[in-house]
Amino acid sequence: MNYFLMIILGILGAESRFAIELTIDNSAYPYGTLIINMIGCFLLGFMYYFFVEAKKTINQLVAVVSTGFVGSFTTFSTFELEIFKMFQLDQYLKAISYFFVTMLSGLLFVFLGYCLSKSIIIKRKENK
Repeated sequence: MNYFLMIILGILGAESRFAIELTIDNSAYPYGTLIINMIGCFLLGFMYYFFVEAKKTINQLVAVVSTGFVGSFTTFSTFELEIFKMFQLDQYLKAISYFFVTMLSGLLFVFLGYCLSKSIIIKRKENK
């Protein structure tokens, strides 16, 4: 496995996350974390079909990209901390809705990434 590439992708993922967090107002709702995690879910769904399902192999590049870039880009711990803070502020409905919105939309974005990847592979095969 190429650890240097994983480190570089980890830096790029963290920088990308930081840049997005700076541009989004999170004062009313943690939109930044939600958007970042949905992009990560989409990327993982896309890579899963593209590299694993279609090629029937686990590519080292997938491991490096998913661990390096997506792993440092997405943020489960921030998601949990935001929910914890909402509970501390007695914002129970907001916390519960944020939890379910994130979980359900995360699954949806994995599915969308998977479907897009699958359609690309199918179109490539049809054009050959």
